[in-house]
Amino acid sequence: MSYCAERSSLMVKFFFILTIVPVLSGFGYKVVFADRATTFGGPVTMNELVLESDIPAEVLKGIVVAYVPSGATTSLDKRLLVTLLKRKVRELEVDLGQSNVVWIEAKREPTERELKETIVTSDEELIKLVHEELYNYYPRETKFELRSKTGTIPKHTDFSVSVNISNKATPSVRVTFRNAGKVVGYVLYQFSASLMRKVAVANRRINKDEVISASDVKFVETNIFSLVKAPVFEEDLPLFARKNFLKEEVLDLKYLDEVPTILKGQLTRAFSVVGGVTVSTLVQALESGYAGNVVSVKTVDGSVILKGIVMDDGTVIVLEVK
Repeated sequence: MSYCAERSSLMVKFFFILTIVPVLSGFGYKVVFADRATTFGGPVTMNELVLESDIPAEVLKGIVVAYVPSGATTSLDKRLLVTLLKRKVRELEVDLGQSNVVWIEAKREPTERELKETIVTSDEELIKLVHEELYNYYPRETKFELRSKTGTIPKHTDFSVSVNISNKATPSVRVTFRNAGKVVGYVLYQFSASLMRKVAVANRRINKDEVISASDVKFVETNIFSLVKAPVFEEDLPLFARKNFLKEEVLDLKYLDEVPTILKGQLTRAFSVVGGVTVSTLVQALESGYAGNVVSVKTVDGSVILKGIVMDDGTVIVLEVK
């Protein structure tokens, strides 16, 4: 068999493996990721990027995946989302949707909801309803401190609640009261939101392309809504650095990724088919890569450089010899 024929046969086998692996994956919690999502400015949580799931909503709300300022857009690799989710839920049945990334837009416009069947008679009852409305957008552990209140409750037959979260650290709520369809008054609230979590801070300089583990950081209790980045929590580690971090710098998920299947400098085995026989040799990775990526490796004596496909177990299937 010629080299080209062998390589073609090998590629067919490889793609067959990639095709059947998702089908054979174990049953677990179902999660379907959106291809596009709209949120408010500030930290973005996992629940905002999920179309459908049987994972409890509070678990999804507790996973911060990005920071997007109001009016801005960004994209996230769904592979990283799966990695972060598996820190909380081991068994997953994942549907990535039509794209491997999700586009996120932080809108500026407030959201309004009619509560026509409810009439409130006291400030205590109204603030409780307002808090419950805010919890539709925040994790349940979030604390809201009232900064200011304007207006009083008039006689009314129905009302609507408008939530404005141009910055998740400082949400505002407007309650519009109507009597027989006519607007008769407003109550305006301004809040400070806080959710204290222990976030990862570098306890040494961390270089690009390093694997970051719990020993490389310290965990400092911080209001995550005060940050202009997506923080990292202990359960998120280990992760792979895509930039340098200074000592005492709060880590940012924007510049982190799942740890590659094979790391630059790592020793592994490369397999190739020669004359119908599979042979292997010990090689060193010249670059990092994930399962399915094509990477360069060299034999341990440095005499030969090979290109191959990274497999799930970190071995390499040789495609080309230089």
